[in-house]
Amino acid sequence: MRKKVNMILIALSLVCILVSLPLRVPDVPMKAEDSSSAVVDEPVAPEDINSHRQVEDNRMDSTQSKEIEGVRTEKGFHPCDIDPTAGDFVYTKTEISHDWIDATSGTWNNMSEDSSVALDLPFIFPFYGENFSTVYVSRHGWMSFYNMFPDSDWVAIGSSDEEFWYAVAPYAIAISSWQGTPGVYNLSLTSPNRFVIEYNNVYYEWGDLALIGTFQVILYENGTLDFNYDIVENESYYSYAVGLNHGAISGNSVYHEFSSFPVDNMTLRLTPPERWILITSSEGATSTDYTFTWIGHSNDTIDMYYVFDDDTFYDNTTEQFMDMTGLSLGWHDLEVRMETGGQNYTALLYLLVDNDPPTVAIDYPLDGTTLNDGKVNWTSTDPTSYVDYFDIYVNNSLYADNYKSHETYLVLENQAWYNITVIAYDALGNPGSDAIDFYYDRTVPAIGFVITHSEDDVWEVQELYRSMGYITSQIEDALTLDLLQMYDVIFVGASGGVWPSSDVTALEDYVNSGGKAVVMHSGSYREGLRDLMSTL
Repeated sequence: MRKKVNMILIALSLVCILVSLPLRVPDVPMKAEDSSSAVVDEPVAPEDINSHRQVEDNRMDSTQSKEIEGVRTEKGFHPCDIDPTAGDFVYTKTEISHDWIDATSGTWNNMSEDSSVALDLPFIFPFYGENFSTVYVSRHGWMSFYNMFPDSDWVAIGSSDEEFWYAVAPYAIAISSWQGTPGVYNLSLTSPNRFVIEYNNVYYEWGDLALIGTFQVILYENGTLDFNYDIVENESYYSYAVGLNHGAISGNSVYHEFSSFPVDNMTLRLTPPERWILITSSEGATSTDYTFTWIGHSNDTIDMYYVFDDDTFYDNTTEQFMDMTGLSLGWHDLEVRMETGGQNYTALLYLLVDNDPPTVAIDYPLDGTTLNDGKVNWTSTDPTSYVDYFDIYVNNSLYADNYKSHETYLVLENQAWYNITVIAYDALGNPGSDAIDFYYDRTVPAIGFVITHSEDDVWEVQELYRSMGYITSQIEDALTLDLLQMYDVIFVGASGGVWPSSDVTALEDYVNSGGKAVVMHSGSYREGLRDLMSTL
């Protein structure tokens, strides 16, 4: 009769499983800046320019928190033309005389089932230097020109999270899909050209289901926005957000907090700057030759751009780019100053120039020796920036990618020769590597934690076993008998999704062949495991 094991234990009793695992003596093998705040001054010669700077600070909070590479590739985000990396674009916020526009005579957009709707604009709307023809409106009191499916019930003003890029939030809050009128009215008007988006008689989605009220956004063809409030309530002090969020450059946000509720017959006007500079070139260069690019705008004539490297004048141009050569490796403060209307406007980019590879050295095990405990560790350095992550290959197959630690534990088929290669990547992706051969003869237990179907990783149990000197590893791939048999014990945490039949069969074969499995549940086993567990 085949052996079948089913264990559902608490953490302390789990120790007994591993204490009973035999340890053997290994055989010894024979090896075979601020564009919205002007500095008033008379036009001066390039070498005399020393205007006060208010710049977007792109320095890292720490050397490993910076993300150099671009974004905008995920499905659901509308690509933009400029894609800025630095620069100031700050809207001016003022309270003006209230002038309510009744948009209920316009088009009704029901959002009782869908949480967002796309509205085509009757004109091109300029927003944070970009030009948009469509706005994506959320039921929850906000809209985005970038996120095509804005379904969050809150907006993180000042966040660089792509979900909130190019966001307009007249009153972002959780709005009910079934009470009141869940959706928006839109109305186009002329003289001046403007587009009204109105939330009318909406209610809070949770808790006491309280009335929120009626409010609207007015988009003007010249880029101005009005937040118009007929009446807005918040008696229960629910979280809300009001303002604008650039996202691409987090410092360009505009935030507003109401001093009291209700907000009655109030209008906030948000006016774009008349002059601005947005830098569009990358924050990293793998060559000492670099093209510095930007987009500048002014209602006056732009006379000249002046470029500085670490506060030293580099050159001037009437174009919106500068070809720079012979830059030294390391960090540079690149500054572009726009001279227009007798004033200087500036933007700053913190640039990393790095074309030298990092070094990495595998410290343990030594090349040609036996690995008994499964542990591999290494050291790494980078002469210019920092080591960002590692890729690990075993026998030329990827074992782990985007790895942050300087050590790993290998779970492999026992008593065989292997090659391991560790590739280090610096901040700009320059690679450096080291490789060794070793004989794998593991003598300590290996514990596998299945998270293939989003199971709980039972992290506390993993830490318990690691503190005892055992190897722990999370199993993310589809289950096979060969994979499971590399482990002495398999843990399956609670929760998770449906188990496909092939994974169930692999676990059943593992148990029937003598393997030890600990299967947890929260109320019941996941679909796919129920039949198997009922027979054990």
